Amino acid sequence: MGQVFAFLEKQTYSYEVLVVENGSQDRTLAIAREFTEYFPGLRILHEDLPGKGRAVRRGVMEAEGNYRLIADADFSMPVDQINRFLPPACTTDIAIASREAPGRHVLMSLVSVT
Repeated sequence: MGQVFAFLEKQTYSYEVLVVENGSQDRTLAIAREFTEYFPGLRILHEDLPGKGRAVRRGVMEAEGNYRLIADADFSMPVDQINRFLPPACTTDIAIASREAPGRHVLMSLVSVT
């Protein structure tokens, strides 16, 4: 989490980070809530019903910015790749990247809601 905020705090744009927890069997929710003390741009959402799609939908619907970037909690891509999915680098309405695609090394999605 620290590396995400270290990167974001250097950017010229505003941001928020939402963590949507649903169905974890460990201390994810408690740990995420503890992080809010150190990172004021962090919002924690708890979704009672399980399912990744439900968690993604909840985060997208509750986010307040013009763009939504979706990444798993393990953030399997370098955080410094975020700007590749924002204007002016990205000029499409929807950009989807996957670590599963041959030759690809980035995983994140962005949805413009303007």
